[in-house]
Amino acid sequence: MDELSDSEETQPLEEEIAEAEEQQESVESTDAEEEIPTAEQEEPEAEVGEPEQPQPSALDLDEGDLGDDDDFDFLAGTDEAATKLDLARAYVEMGDSDGARDILEEVALEGNDEQKAEAQELLKNLS
Repeated sequence: MDELSDSEETQPLEEEIAEAEEQQESVESTDAEEEIPTAEQEEPEAEVGEPEQPQPSALDLDEGDLGDDDDFDFLAGTDEAATKLDLARAYVEMGDSDGARDILEEVALEGNDEQKAEAQELLKNLS
């Protein structure tokens, strides 16, 4: 194997370093030519002495505009225990016995007689 002298080994490395430095200088000069506007440059300046007025957004609502209607009126006629029974059945189908058991125990306390009986039956089946 031929051994390279120190000058032969460093020459290609020095050339690579010089090329990299030239590329860096080229990038820096390109960046200097293209001035990218910043947020400070784009914002119009407010007059001195005048407080800045916030722009109204779609989320700025006056509570008086909402009216007296309750947004959850559609829930007024629902039977919570029946909904919980449906949810418990879905949990059983998904294999979440613990989640179903928790909900069924609530129905067993809160539901009507028919719902309580159904909750008890489903609890027996989970065991």
